[in-house]
Amino acid sequence: MKQTIIETNIVKLLLEMEELIEDGYRLIPNKSYLFTYPHYSLDMFKEEYDVVTLTDEDAPPKVVIEEYDSMMFMFAVQRHILSGYSFEMNTINYNIVGTKRITMFKEDHEANVVYTREELEAMSYEEIKAAAKVRDCFNRGKNQMITNILKLQGDW
Repeated sequence: MKQTIIETNIVKLLLEMEELIEDGYRLIPNKSYLFTYPHYSLDMFKEEYDVVTLTDEDAPPKVVIEEYDSMMFMFAVQRHILSGYSFEMNTINYNIVGTKRITMFKEDHEANVVYTREELEAMSYEEIKAAAKVRDCFNRGKNQMITNILKLQGDW
């Protein structure tokens, strides 16, 4: 089944696209098109189409998507929506001729979990190692990783 979004505002188009993705619609290569004149028009399809999603280890809690090509931008946004990311609407920069840019964030990302010193000290080495790797502050020493995590949280 085909669904066409027609909007005059790119922000409204992205919000409607997010709703349709949550309802099972997908952008499909060589089938979905984005038209930008005289208004924004985007075709989406309710078909089984596998999109590679990102895990917490693959991507940080906040991502800036930056693409020149309109459809590549939309495909990247779809991939992040399916991975659990949301828009930061005040960061949208959509230029029809130039670069398209948006910041997306994932609230339930492992790097956003806040730990106390006591919780970190009670964790095993492997658990702290996983938490530190997601935050990109891994160190071989357990105490140094605890310090690094607490510094990133602003609790040091």
